[in-house]
Amino acid sequence: MLAALLVLSVPALAQDGGDWPTCGHDKGAMRFSPLDQITPTNVRDLRVAWVYHMKPVGSDAPVDAGDAQRRVSEGAGIARASRFAASEMTPLVIGGRMYISTPYSRVAALDATTGKEIWVRDIPGPGQPSLRGVEYWPGDGQIGPRIVFGTRDGRLIALDAATGAWAAGFGYNGGVDMKTADVMNDMPKAQLGLTTPPIVYRNLIITGSSVQETPALGAAGDVRAWDASWSGLSTLCPAQASAATIAGPRAARSAARASMSGAF
Repeated sequence: MLAALLVLSVPALAQDGGDWPTCGHDKGAMRFSPLDQITPTNVRDLRVAWVYHMKPVGSDAPVDAGDAQRRVSEGAGIARASRFAASEMTPLVIGGRMYISTPYSRVAALDATTGKEIWVRDIPGPGQPSLRGVEYWPGDGQIGPRIVFGTRDGRLIALDAATGAWAAGFGYNGGVDMKTADVMNDMPKAQLGLTTPPIVYRNLIITGSSVQETPALGAAGDVRAWDASWSGLSTLCPAQASAATIAGPRAARSAARASMSGAF
């Protein structure tokens, strides 16, 4: 997908069991849907149901101060081949709403049936939201559902799933700086961010990281856990603080990625 989200339709869409609540569909990341309306017999009858343009009208290609350097470190070359920004996003669908990230510094909720925009949140800062999508936390009975995702410049962000507002009480005004001293290895300008969505287990947000492939030394690509209902000032869950970060000498923990969405 480049600039638009295209959805195909068949005559009757099931409502029950049709959710896609996490990037891999389920916590085992099986990517299997039980829906059976589309078959080898009727696939030729698919028609476009709606199209959502991720690129805002009149906007230029996204400006990301670290984009060129990051592309080089990832082996992608400096120049972009298109005036559009690419997306590898897997939409989430929960209760009739579709949640997406875009390569234009936005996260949005759409009506999954009509494609109508319910809310959209511009994400400030130089780093784009993770290009492969977002994650959903259903809440804990006291706090409502949240949409959580990382950015390319190392922030973890939570939004209210109903309104798109910054999640009250999560970090500092809805965001967490993931570039903590324990993973930056005394290199504050080293690359560290999220290109894939985290995965939620109960009240934990489990994140990997995207770090540079070259040079060898840089930020540590650790797997960490964060409190989805967090209202304190500690970046890590108190119970996870001693075990959430991989131990070992700096050289053994540099430039090792854990950027794929997980399963358990």
